[in-house]
Amino acid sequence: MFLPWIETVSLMFVLIVMCRTLLKTAMVYGGFLGTSANLRYQIIAGLIEHRISDELSSQPLLVNVISFVVRTLNSYFGTQQWIDLARSTGLQTQKSILASEEITEPLEESTTVESKATEEESIDKLDNQ
Repeated sequence: MFLPWIETVSLMFVLIVMCRTLLKTAMVYGGFLGTSANLRYQIIAGLIEHRISDELSSQPLLVNVISFVVRTLNSYFGTQQWIDLARSTGLQTQKSILASEEITEPLEESTTVESKATEEESIDKLDNQ
């Protein structure tokens, strides 16, 4: 009798949590695009397309190469900024265990097993001689 009501309330709770997360993500990303991404793009467009291309108008290939490199670096730098912002606002969680710790633990176990196996093989060879 109360089961459909409980399911409805739990579904509403899940939807509210999802909407809050979605709203937070939208607000943080909108702020990021409005400030950091827009400023970086405007600076690059102003410097590369207007200043440098006017100065190097006789060498369009060089201007295109410079533009490509600067825009690629801008994209990489912007991605790093977004990841840092997402982590600092809680949108992206960080792992508590470092990847290097995950890798070294299985290696230590496997070397221990291998060393035991080689010790047993050497003891067996000595016994057979």
